[in-house]
Amino acid sequence: MKKVWFVVIALVLAVGMVGCVEKPTETPNETPKAEKVELDVGTLVMLKESSTTLSYSLQPQTAVAEASYSSSNSEVVEVSKEGVVRAKDVGTATVTVRVADDVYAECKVYVGHVMVQKETPTTSTQKATLKKSATASGKIRYVGGKKGETLWGSVSEALSSAEKSATVVIGPGEYGEALSLSQDVTLLGVERPTFESAVLHENIRAKLLGLSFSGKEFPPEGGALVKVGEGCELEMKQCILSVASDENPSGGYGLLVEKGCKGLVVEENTISNLRYGVYVAPTDQNVRIKKNQLSHMEMGIGLDIRQQNSDQNYPTKGEIGENEFNEVVKKTQFLHYGEAYEGEFDFADHEKEMESGGNAPSGGSGLLE
Repeated sequence: MKKVWFVVIALVLAVGMVGCVEKPTETPNETPKAEKVELDVGTLVMLKESSTTLSYSLQPQTAVAEASYSSSNSEVVEVSKEGVVRAKDVGTATVTVRVADDVYAECKVYVGHVMVQKETPTTSTQKATLKKSATASGKIRYVGGKKGETLWGSVSEALSSAEKSATVVIGPGEYGEALSLSQDVTLLGVERPTFESAVLHENIRAKLLGLSFSGKEFPPEGGALVKVGEGCELEMKQCILSVASDENPSGGYGLLVEKGCKGLVVEENTISNLRYGVYVAPTDQNVRIKKNQLSHMEMGIGLDIRQQNSDQNYPTKGEIGENEFNEVVKKTQFLHYGEAYEGEFDFADHEKEMESGGNAPSGGSGLLE
């Protein structure tokens, strides 16, 4: 009888101990945080008043996050909370998709009246190379254009159809064109498309933004990679002017501005491997030449600014400063004719005018070095 009771008590204690063992807590599946967000394109080239929708992907792929969109310039580009991008006006903007303070992606947007796209590769090898190298950040989408109507293969074709004062957005590539501009226009480059040269004919207004001019030979004496005709107004920013030659620099200029220009802004450009960098003939308007990089002009002058000539009273004025000179013997020449000079020039960065004492063969001059 005692054995029976001992067995019963043992069973009761065993069951109690089992009941006291804590069951492991099941951990619910947590959604991982987004570590990276990537847009389906890195660049949009759009016609004014066109629209498109951006999409994005997250890494890791199982991440879930709420995204918000914003535009750096809402007057040019407007973006909805669903990622619909609408081009309101010509210009540039950056659209950002953000899923966390430090997790975001950007897309550069260029908006114009006309678009130019370098021909798409046709061979299978070219297509394969393009596909292999086309990461999301490098992809370009053209929106609103029809081939032969608003999306052209060359700038010359685009200009033939563009209205006066149009903004032409030019996709990347080497175009091999010598541009001839005879009407008011803005040329806006994507990733610095390359041309041989440009001529601005008389009395037009032009903007050259983000372009590259790379001649295979040095311009002849009196010529230039970019030549600006009499009475023009020019704004040139973030352009490259250079000659791809190992010969000693000879001949003309990077930028040559004829007399009587109606306004000149030359900023943030790179001008190299030429005999002369920038030549500005006399004008009665302000000249602004700032934040440029000029290099390898051992045989010539970086900036040559003329104040007056013998037949017209053109007291050129404006400001020059914050320019970088590398291997340029004569950085800036400041030259005027006659003894009575009343023009004003503001030279920054401790660039000070030094009088030559009137010994220059063409009259009184000042030389900045």
